[in-house]
Amino acid sequence: SSSSSSSSARLVVIGGESDTQPHGAQCPQWNAWRAHAHAEAYVVFEDRWEAMAPLRVGRHSAAAELAPSLLGENMPHIVVASGVSCAGGTPILDDAEVLP
Repeated sequence: SSSSSSSSARLVVIGGESDTQPHGAQCPQWNAWRAHAHAEAYVVFEDRWEAMAPLRVGRHSAAAELAPSLLGENMPHIVVASGVSCAGGTPILDDAEVLP
């Protein structure tokens, strides 16, 4: 993802899975780690990472798209859809959320 100016280009990393996450009640017994809810942006021309607002629901294997302004503001948003809320592939999510 990048903003309108090349000097503020950002690469966005959203969610993921690992065995370092706490176990979640929604996860199956055989693989109970929740997916990550973190979102971070790498500011390319400043060689640094910055935290973004977290996802409402941790997810991995999701799809994301940079969309034009969705909330009446003059800036694009990232739409994150579907994915899985636990490590290992279940349960599959059928919702979407918008990151500013």
